[in-house]
Amino acid sequence: MRDKKGFTLAELMVVVAIIGVLVAVSVPIFNSQLEKSREATDLANVRSAYAQVMTEAIGKDSLPESVAVFLKQTQDGWQTKLPITIGGVTFDGRTQSDNWKGTPKAKGMCRVSYEKDRGIIFNWEGGYAGDASASVNNYLKDIGKAENKNKNSNAAYYSSRPLRIGTKTVSVRIYYADSEAFNPAFKQWTVKPCTYEESPFYEVQDNKNGTDKADGFAYYTLSGTAPNFTVDKLVYVNSTNVYKSTDEGRTWYDITPPKTSTP
Repeated sequence: MRDKKGFTLAELMVVVAIIGVLVAVSVPIFNSQLEKSREATDLANVRSAYAQVMTEAIGKDSLPESVAVFLKQTQDGWQTKLPITIGGVTFDGRTQSDNWKGTPKAKGMCRVSYEKDRGIIFNWEGGYAGDASASVNNYLKDIGKAENKNKNSNAAYYSSRPLRIGTKTVSVRIYYADSEAFNPAFKQWTVKPCTYEESPFYEVQDNKNGTDKADGFAYYTLSGTAPNFTVDKLVYVNSTNVYKSTDEGRTWYDITPPKTSTP
């Protein structure tokens, strides 16, 4: 009967060591290629957002909505070879311009917007969690809950809050339009561009003082029942435009009423 000889312990250890070396070499390469794939997807999505914004900008007198592209990449910075050009705007890794701000962040976002005097704008940010209006949803829900506890205090339904409108951040007072304190005046008001002092909330509120009025004002409505409120819409008004958001301030639409011509 012939003896069967297997692998020795030393031979097995050599094989395991070789496999370990191969894994150690291949995993970073695989991760690098995977990250480049994520970044390629992000760039494709940003180009798609650019096309969407420019399509809405053509032939319109009002500001088109900005589009937030949430990035899939998990590393800060660029893995793609620079320079990168999107919609005629080039970033070479060294200088930035009014049309290209910031660099990609892990799980961040690129906000694509358009302004008449600057054209298309790519604003790379740290993501929704770091956005100026990121906590608007929970914040507004909390104010809505307060309305059930203290219906007699006009001051309970507004506060100053930064909002991101396109590429601009404005600090305004935000009012809960459906509160018992503000709803009667709000119902009699026609939505239109106006100043903070011309708002339906100005004369009704307890405190008219504060520096948070130069940029206009904002108001919101809620849907659902306590404690499960959701923000139905958020509207920002200044002296020239009216913007509406239905996703807690991530995306804004220009809903400025058309001007009526005088005979």
